[in-house]
Amino acid sequence: MTISNGWIALAFLFEAFFWLSVYVLIIRTGFRHKIHAMPVLAMCGNISWEVMLGMGSLGGPFAGLADRFPACPASWPSCPERLIGGLTLSAALLDVVIAYIIIRFGVRQIQWDWLAKRFRWLVPLGIAAAFTILITSVSDLFVVNPYPTCAAGENVGCVAGVAPAYLPLSHDGGFATGAILAVIMAMLFITWIHTRDDLRGQSFYIALFMFLGNASAYVVALLWSGFELSTLAHVLSVVSLTLNLLYVVLFVRRARELGINPLKLT
Repeated sequence: MTISNGWIALAFLFEAFFWLSVYVLIIRTGFRHKIHAMPVLAMCGNISWEVMLGMGSLGGPFAGLADRFPACPASWPSCPERLIGGLTLSAALLDVVIAYIIIRFGVRQIQWDWLAKRFRWLVPLGIAAAFTILITSVSDLFVVNPYPTCAAGENVGCVAGVAPAYLPLSHDGGFATGAILAVIMAMLFITWIHTRDDLRGQSFYIALFMFLGNASAYVVALLWSGFELSTLAHVLSVVSLTLNLLYVVLFVRRARELGINPLKLT
């Protein structure tokens, strides 16, 4: 299949804009309210995922990461790796700031004394654990390759050279693992509606941009795969988007219960 590389790149730029906006808003909200605005588990998974995809695109001593966890999918041989990887690495750098906010302010939300005393070193330990799990497991899982060898003029939905019978799961541009992280992150945000007494650390625009970021990612994956996504990828995307919309609705309802304008950026 042939789809304009420019259209795919433009769709990815929309995805990057929405997700970078989410991270900037999380950082702004975290410092303003002196509370962590991203769930700890979500941050650990996100920063690990983004570092691996982003650093691999730099080449040189990081080329091994590109082999095990490439930023570009096998189904898009003409993928602009530096653009994809560079924007992903930008998100990782913002996640470093979010990690700092969690370490600095997150302990205030811990009611269990044992955990509170160890919280500040458990966070980096969690990041290390997430990185280790992703790098050692996902890249060793293989799936049936649905893509043929690229014919003349084809640029998506095919692989360069001889198409192998199986592809590493990680060679989908990180979409499957990213979708799993999106589902986890959405569920954790929803729990905050019920476990936090107020809406500090949360925002309608964070909720909305998470939905738009995941929706854009789904469109990008459809385009760069030549509309040959696996059933699992479709299911994960639909689940994450449904949870994102649910969070938007629950946030608005909770804001109204508290007498707050849900659209006001605090």
